[in-house]
Order: sequence, then C-alpha cells, then structure tokens
Amino acid sequence: MARPHKYVWCPRDQHGDHEIHLTYTITPYDPGNTYGPAESCYPPEGGEVEILSAEEGGLSLTLSAHEIETASDAIFQDHDWDDGRPDERRDYDD
Repeated sequence: MARPHKYVWCPRDQHGDHEIHLTYTITPYDPGNTYGPAESCYPPEGGEVEILSAEEGGLSLTLSAHEIETASDAIFQDHDWDDGRPDERRDYDD
C-alpha cells in the first residue's frame, strides 16, 4: 500500500483564497524515454494521485471532480519525488 502524504492546496474562488489540507497517495513516476533508438523508447507511466481526504478549518470537505483534477495536478507538480529515500532503480552515484 502506498504511503500517505500531506499537501496544503490553496485554491482561489469568488470568496477569496482557501487553505485546504489534503491527504493523498501517489504512485511512483517514471518519465519514460522518448528519444534514442525506438527499441529503447517507452512512454511515461505512474504518478497517479489519489486524494484520501480534504479538510478546511478542521472540517471535512467533499471535492468536486474539477477540484480533484486541479488539486491532483498541483500535487503532481509539487510532489517531492525523491522523498528522502534512495531510488532503487538508480545505477549511478550522485
């Protein structure tokens, strides 16, 4: 099972800015390889976000489909892919 993460999402609407606390999971992301010989190329995969909970001011929220998509995009862009853990697939030294 994927480890849950926390994220503070700050959308803006007609009532102003909001601070929504999200708990989510995200699958490992592989950016793929889109250059070089065809036999070495493959598409990106992973990076799917699942929002487990949303709260604002300590109250539980139900997000609309549009809000889920927008929040998931923000999470994907801001997620710490390194996450402080070594990458098992890495075969080089930094």
